[in-house]
Amino acid sequence: MGVLGLVLLGSAAIIIHRKSSPAPYHLAAYNFNDQQADLQKFEKEIQTLGGERAYNRLYDAVSNLSADDQHEYGHLFGDALYKEEGLNGIGVCDSRFSYGCFHQMLSDALITYGTSAVPMLDQKCKQILKGAYLSCQHGLGHGIMVTIGLNKQGYDEAHLKQALAYCAQLPDDQPLGGCDGGVYMEYNLHTVANVELEQNDIRRIEQGNMYLPCNDLELAQQTACYFWMPQWWALAGALRYNTTQSLSDNQLYKSTGSLCQSLASASRRTCFEGIGYAAISTAKLDPARTLGLCNAASSNELNNLYCRAFAASMIASVTGSGPDALAVCHGLTGNGKTFCAQYANQQGNFFTSLPDPVL
Repeated sequence: MGVLGLVLLGSAAIIIHRKSSPAPYHLAAYNFNDQQADLQKFEKEIQTLGGERAYNRLYDAVSNLSADDQHEYGHLFGDALYKEEGLNGIGVCDSRFSYGCFHQMLSDALITYGTSAVPMLDQKCKQILKGAYLSCQHGLGHGIMVTIGLNKQGYDEAHLKQALAYCAQLPDDQPLGGCDGGVYMEYNLHTVANVELEQNDIRRIEQGNMYLPCNDLELAQQTACYFWMPQWWALAGALRYNTTQSLSDNQLYKSTGSLCQSLASASRRTCFEGIGYAAISTAKLDPARTLGLCNAASSNELNNLYCRAFAASMIASVTGSGPDALAVCHGLTGNGKTFCAQYANQQGNFFTSLPDPVL
């Protein structure tokens, strides 16, 4: 016990005691084999300190890790938080860990209450995050997908289409980054399923077709679907399962760029933007490395610009660093430079797609 201080009341001295603050701790890079031990640690922290203090301590513990590792820990903490505090804990989550806490909490809630709870949870998103509720709806997408199709064999296209139908019923949903985006990400990467099933798995290539499930969807859904494919092809390394060779990151992104290049124009743009979104994670937010991956993906001036501009927007969003975001635009001139700078300043992003520049 640490002595907080003395309070004198007349001639009496009262000693007030307070528990010492727990020592800071640090976490190593995320390891799926350690999930249960880490989950139990978070549960104990929440029981002892309450959700908010435990959440802030986690933020300090992972401050030196990659954005991906932080996101995974955010998911795991969200799982512990829901177990300990239920929906009352949702107010603890915020934008940190790329909204991983929200994503897991909402997914756990939907597993508990079923898809009938989607409208209620959507309203909670709006109450807590106000105008920045897009990532909360993204978490709903993860949760809907898990609730409909959780199993160790992965999801199937029937589950995917059913989940997208639920997203379509949400008012104000934004397909690229909102509920639909969460559905596609969960379908491809099994982010929440891996926590729930204590495994580390992603979707395998189906029927040798690199474009499934997007090319089986209605035309209006394909544009958003293709945005999330590079995250699966390159960042998660699905393309490695299609070859006996050991592919470097540059080779993965070159192959991913070739896949995007074959698409119709509207989907081609979002696909290359999706490469930019994936590249910042592969590059661990390093601007020069991100630029290198976009260059590997395409030498075509416009396609390369889509990748760089969206990556710049995401670096600015995640790090709050304008100079780092603008560094991805290095070497561009004229309208291309202006376009990339607008994204680096977040005038273009998940919400707003700026018109193609004249190059």
